[in-house]
Amino acid sequence: MTVPEMIKLRKIATPYSIYETTGVILRNVLGMDHRDHGAPLDFLPYMYNMNPIVKADCSIVFLGDIMSVGMHKITVHESIKNFLSGSQYLVANLEATVTHKRRRKGVIFGALQWQNMDTVDVMEDLFPPEATYLSVANNHAGDFEDQHYDESCKLLESRGFHLFGKADRPYVDINTRIRLHAGTIWSNQVSNRVHWLRPGQKINAFGKGLNILFPHWGYELEKYPRQEIVDLAKRLAFRFDAILGHHPHTVQPVTIEHTGDKKYLGAYSLGDFCSDIPLKAYKYGMAVKMKLGETLFGDYVIGNIDWRFLECRRQPDNILSIRLVDSIPYFKH
Repeated sequence: MTVPEMIKLRKIATPYSIYETTGVILRNVLGMDHRDHGAPLDFLPYMYNMNPIVKADCSIVFLGDIMSVGMHKITVHESIKNFLSGSQYLVANLEATVTHKRRRKGVIFGALQWQNMDTVDVMEDLFPPEATYLSVANNHAGDFEDQHYDESCKLLESRGFHLFGKADRPYVDINTRIRLHAGTIWSNQVSNRVHWLRPGQKINAFGKGLNILFPHWGYELEKYPRQEIVDLAKRLAFRFDAILGHHPHTVQPVTIEHTGDKKYLGAYSLGDFCSDIPLKAYKYGMAVKMKLGETLFGDYVIGNIDWRFLECRRQPDNILSIRLVDSIPYFKH
């Protein structure tokens, strides 16, 4: 399938209005927004049983944004490796293009996310690429020329990673019973290369399988999701069993939500897995593990949920060390 080129260049590369862009800048300068925005939510316990299952036959771990680390080197602590141990699949948001090319010509302002090959090597060592699923539906997918985005995707796929959230691949079946869906409501450049998440759109859901949405949504550096995001989750939840979001770069609550008679796992923002941005708010993220299996009645559901905070800590010699932590400054659990 041939994907059309970017529609129109934004010289000021932001997905927001002037008002919202100003808010993002202020939160970066003054610190994150701690207000609840009318949608106060509580965290689940670290270990939580969502549904009784006979036996778990699959385990998936979800991470947040793999951001640019610049010229830093990444080290992954044993605590994260131990958390991943025994899982069959890993899912994360790749918020950067693997390239050393310059940004799009004509852009005069806007954050730029690029990734180096060292980070690809780290991800390859962290978990088998053939069992790693990376979403590319995010607001930085259009930071570089379309050919460089395509080259990055081909490189990652040549290393064995599975990509989804593309315009021509919005979802991926990780086995015969689980479908991962990705989409974004934001893009710094208006591009047809990513899958857009829009209310009311047709969703190719598994009829009897498990459907998990991995959306790029929300607003940067806000401690709680806005009511509009919670409402969007409720509208989408009729088709999904779990919704795990990313984009705000801060951890937001992971909870059980209800819409009608249905309950679903809602993790509004998994924060950052790694980032070289030297501000405290960008240091933290979350790892969420879910075990899946059949109930006594044969329904395939989410059983146990296990989640932990993580921190990307600056170390001497240009090192970023990523480890699990018991708490983070703006959430005590």
